[in-house]
Amino acid sequence: MSKAANVVSEMAIVVSKAANVVSEMAIVVCETANVVSEAAIVVSEIAIATLKTLFCGQNTTFAGVRVVF
Repeated sequence: MSKAANVVSEMAIVVSKAANVVSEMAIVVCETANVVSEAAIVVSEIAIATLKTLFCGQNTTFAGVRVVF
């Protein structure tokens, strides 16, 4: 019984370490997604500012949507 318990314990340790690695990978993916999201927000703000500059005080259609600045 003792050997079987040791094997099960070692397997649990391996599974736990694998879970930690997966968790760390998920954190990296999440942080990368946050950076990409922030970059997309900046690009969107630049696009909006550019449109406001180009079409200030006008009604226009942008990508099929009526936009009023």
